[in-house]
Amino acid sequence: MRDDTARTLVNRAQFDNSHETRDRIRERTPAVRATEHTIKSLCGNAISTPTRTSTQP
Repeated sequence: MRDDTARTLVNRAQFDNSHETRDRIRERTPAVRATEHTIKSLCGNAISTPTRTSTQP
């Protein structure tokens, strides 16, 4: 894509979709949350899950 605005919007939409999918999986599968918690504990929070920013494109 040559248009930077279009590229930014597409990237944002992909990120939002990934974030929503990840949240649905966490809600439906308690083992995912437990596994993430274990990984964070073992790694000393070196691995963190991305947080959603509240900025709008």
